Order: sequence, then C-alpha cells, then structure tokens
Amino acid sequence: MKTINQLEEELQDAICGMNSGDIETASAVLQEARMYERLRPVFVQIYNAGYMAGHHYTVEGGFAVIHESDKSTYHSEEVDELLEDLLTR
Repeated sequence: MKTINQLEEELQDAICGMNSGDIETASAVLQEARMYERLRPVFVQIYNAGYMAGHHYTVEGGFAVIHESDKSTYHSEEVDELLEDLLTR
C-alpha cells in the first residue's frame, strides 16, 4: 500500500496535462488515502482486539500478547493486506 507522500508525489507528477475532471478525481483519491491514514490505527486496534479475544495464554504456536502501547501498530502489515484485498475487489 502506498504512503501519503508517495500518492502526493504521483499526484503532482500527474497534474501536468490533466483536465479539471481528472484533477478532481485525483484529489478525491488523495483525500481517501488521507482518511485511511487517519483511520489505520483504529483498524489495527480492532484487528488486535479480535486477535486477543480469540487466543489464550495456553494456545501453542505463534501467539503473542500485545502490549497496550503496541495495539495501534502490531499486525499493521496484516491489516494493510486485508484492506488492500477488500479495496481491489
């Protein structure tokens, strides 16, 4: 998934030669990306809440207790992959 800075750079590169409709569409996509960046920690916290609810200390395997300070970042790659899959359907 692209970062906001990457999207802004692509938007600036693409503005040359665009008509006003294309610029509006590109701006709307960038606004959606900014909204996702603000909501991303919330999505990750929801994912982690489900992860913690479905596991116990006795579960064997790769279970890790998530520290309170990591709840908005731990599993962020998995959340990005899930959202990308959902958004590209």
